[in-house]
This record gives sequence, structure tokens and C-alpha cells, in this order.
Amino acid sequence: LSYGKRIAAALAYVGLAGLDRVSVTTFSDRVVERLPPVRGRARMMRVLDFLERQPPDGGATSLGKAMRAFVAHNERRGLVFCVSDFYDPEGFEEGIDVLRWARFEPTVLHLWDEGEASPPLHGDVTLVDRETGRAREVTVTPGVLARYRAAHERYRARIATFCAEKHVGHAAISTSQMWDDAVLSVLRRSNVVR
Repeated sequence: LSYGKRIAAALAYVGLAGLDRVSVTTFSDRVVERLPPVRGRARMMRVLDFLERQPPDGGATSLGKAMRAFVAHNERRGLVFCVSDFYDPEGFEEGIDVLRWARFEPTVLHLWDEGEASPPLHGDVTLVDRETGRAREVTVTPGVLARYRAAHERYRARIATFCAEKHVGHAAISTSQMWDDAVLSVLRRSNVVR
């Protein structure tokens, strides 16, 4: 969450410095909170205050439902940088499609953590889903970890493939990468900076 907030703040700053209108919306299975559009570099403190106040929601993610609510409350079309881990049990595809169909220009910023991709676990453990609170007991063996790592990699590839097929901007960003380097890379790919 902290890493995602930094990415969002940096992108907001670039927009505000370019005199673009910037709005920030947080979501889970709904729109949680929205900072109305602001313009001008002097409004950056409003963006930072808004981001600082955002706690982890604790609810399950439903990108489709959240993006339908987002589209319903945003008549002005424009760029949307969707910053998320995209762990949505219903699938991420509908949410991205909702933005496309409503004529927004989405860019998917898929955040992932090395500890999630290759967790340092072994033996009998109880895993608790941070979003739903559901617990599951698992015996972690080297074979189970290998299958999990492969599944995680396939999921990241699925997001990248979907975005490429739909001509949606995409960046897979490991939280081990310096956030400012990640933002510069995203902006270069989006032709915002050279």
C-alpha cells in the first residue's frame, strides 16, 4: 500500500506540474474514497494528504464493480493509471474493459512483491487472506512452492498478455524496484517524458 501511494503521488505530481486536472480514487469492491479533480502544482499537498489518510480497506477486491462505480461518477474522460496488485477473485479483465468501453485510456500498473512471488515458507502453516480474512492450513513443500511460483508467474503473464491484446498500457512493477525509477519507466513508456 505504501509503495502504491508513492507511485500515485509521483504520477499526480507530474500531472499537476503539467497543469492537468488530477483526481485520485481508492477502491476495493467499490469506490472507497475520491479526491475531486484539482489542478496546479500548489494542490499537491491535497493529493498527499488524501493519500496519507487512506488505510488498507480490508475488503475483497472487485475491479469490475469498482470501475463501474468509477465510470458512473466521472463524466470527463481521460487517462487512468490503475495501481493495484490485481488480486481479484472475480478476475481483473472486466474492470479494465469497463474503463476501455467508457472511453478512458487506462494504464495498468501491476504491483507485486517478491515475498508474494516466492514466499519463504516451509512446513505446516496457516495462511490468512489479508482482504477476506479467510484462513487455510497448508503443508508447504518444495514442490508446492515450485507450483505456487509458476502459478504466480502465469498470473503476471496473463495480465501482461491481456493488456497487450487490448492495447492497454501495462507495467509490472516489483516493490523491490526503487519507486522513482518505476515511475520514470512508466512515464517513458507512456510518452509523457523522454
